[in-house]
Amino acid sequence: MSFTTLKRRKHKSLESLSKGKESVDQLLMQASQVYSATSHWQSQVDAAELAKQDAVGLLENVQHDLQASLQRISALEALRHQQTADVDSARQQAADREAEVRSLRCQHATLADDSETAQLRAAKAESQMQDMLVETQHLRDAASQAIAQQQGASSRLEGLQTEAAKAKAVAERHQEMVASLTADNLVFLMRLKRCEGDLVSAVQERDELRLAVEEQRGPWFEEVADVRAGVEERVKTAMAYGGLLQTELDGLKACHGKALDEAYSHVSQLQEQVGEQKQQLEETGQELSRCQQALDRSQEAAATTQHNLSQLQQRCDELAAENRVLMEGSRSMRHECNEAWMKQEAACSRVDGLVNQIAALQDEVSSLQGSLSDRGSQLQNQMAMNQQLMKRKEDMEWQLMSLLAQGSHSTPEPFMSKPLADRTNQGTATQTSAGSAGRLQHPSKSHTISHSVLRTSHTMTHPAADENSARGNLLPAAQQCRHPVPMGPADVSHDLEKQADEAESLADEHDSSQQHAPTAVVGAPQSDDAQSSRPPVHLAEEAVQDAHLLEDVSIAGNNEDSALSRESPGRQTFAAHAQYPPNNRAPPPTEDPAHIHCSGVRTVPRDK
Repeated sequence: MSFTTLKRRKHKSLESLSKGKESVDQLLMQASQVYSATSHWQSQVDAAELAKQDAVGLLENVQHDLQASLQRISALEALRHQQTADVDSARQQAADREAEVRSLRCQHATLADDSETAQLRAAKAESQMQDMLVETQHLRDAASQAIAQQQGASSRLEGLQTEAAKAKAVAERHQEMVASLTADNLVFLMRLKRCEGDLVSAVQERDELRLAVEEQRGPWFEEVADVRAGVEERVKTAMAYGGLLQTELDGLKACHGKALDEAYSHVSQLQEQVGEQKQQLEETGQELSRCQQALDRSQEAAATTQHNLSQLQQRCDELAAENRVLMEGSRSMRHECNEAWMKQEAACSRVDGLVNQIAALQDEVSSLQGSLSDRGSQLQNQMAMNQQLMKRKEDMEWQLMSLLAQGSHSTPEPFMSKPLADRTNQGTATQTSAGSAGRLQHPSKSHTISHSVLRTSHTMTHPAADENSARGNLLPAAQQCRHPVPMGPADVSHDLEKQADEAESLADEHDSSQQHAPTAVVGAPQSDDAQSSRPPVHLAEEAVQDAHLLEDVSIAGNNEDSALSRESPGRQTFAAHAQYPPNNRAPPPTEDPAHIHCSGVRTVPRDK
């Protein structure tokens, strides 16, 4: 080979070496550029790793916060369940209180029925008492001035009236207590309705809060779960891709030439991925801010829920306190109702006792009426006997008067002694002027009628007697009428014996004066002429027999008086008043022989 060819080849090799050197220099420059880009990329990867670690820390913090919020939400849910259980228990207690209120209403209805029955019984007792009072008033009108025991019965009846008034006052107090109990029940029902309204509003508010919490919790948890899953997947892919890059970088170091193109492509891919990671980190920051805002809102909702729950708890406590107060009030009302029932039972027992006492008083009054009727029949028999005796005595006096009138024609001088004339004046002063010969005046005006005809016969025999002597004889008679001296059976028999003696003397005088005609007597009975023409001796004998008969009757009357004196004064007074009508008018004097002493029969004196 020639030198020129060698020189050319050498020159070509040098040119190729220079070109290779230039290419190597270019490759070195490119490698340095790649190294610088790789180092820059590595720094960016390190920064991304730090950012990833910060993001993971932030995610862990967010997860811790989420767990804390979940724990708080679970605690709030447990508290909500507890409050729900408390509300259910409060509802159960309210239902129990309603049952107790129903039972109290039933008891109130029974008490009202019992009070109505008690009022009916009290009204019936009052009507019975009014009837008893009317009957007692009639009995008092019938025997108002005679029965001492009935006065005691009236005092007892007044006590019964006071007891009935007390029972009526107790019934009125019972009605007032029932009215107060009804008012308290109405107040309790109003409070119960108000508590039920508050409970319904609290339940509605709790449901609204629950719906709000559930609305806030649903989408937020879903977004957090999606973001967390995407971040984990991206982090895993990024870490796997970093390992691949590291292996590729080692391959590039081993075979720089082969992996340069792949390095450029990978660098471009990594740059794109870094941009995506930055964008994802920004989106993650935005999502974290949104999660923080949602967490703040959930915390505020939890705070409001806690406040509402505290208010509900306070309201439940207030309701429990009101329930306790109402229970105490119901217990006190039940105790008062029991006391009122006991008082009502005691009043009913007292009313029954009063009814029994009234029945006993009625039995006693009926027994007194029976004894009164017996005494009245005895008194009627005695009055009939006295009337018969008085009629016989009047007949005897008329016979004596006719005898004296027949014998007055033969004796010009008065034949009576002074005491007998005085008694004759008394008889004349007390004789009745009604026209009937057999009726006498009241016992206060006439007490002695045994010699009433003597004065008449004397005035008929001596019509021209001195007026002064007549006035003198009337004066002691008037004084004796003002102050009468009662005559006993012995005095009456003595007077009758004296009249019989005088009749015998008049009979002797009558025998000597048969030629004179008999003179008519003013006021004498003209129906029986044979009786006036009987002999004086027979008349004297009849007068003596009448005197003995009057003595026997007076002895029987004294025995009856002693029997009456052994009885109670009230019965004597009651028997004395039974013979008179209710208008307290005195009977005719002939029907009342209480003070006729000439008959010798003493009866019970009548009160003035």
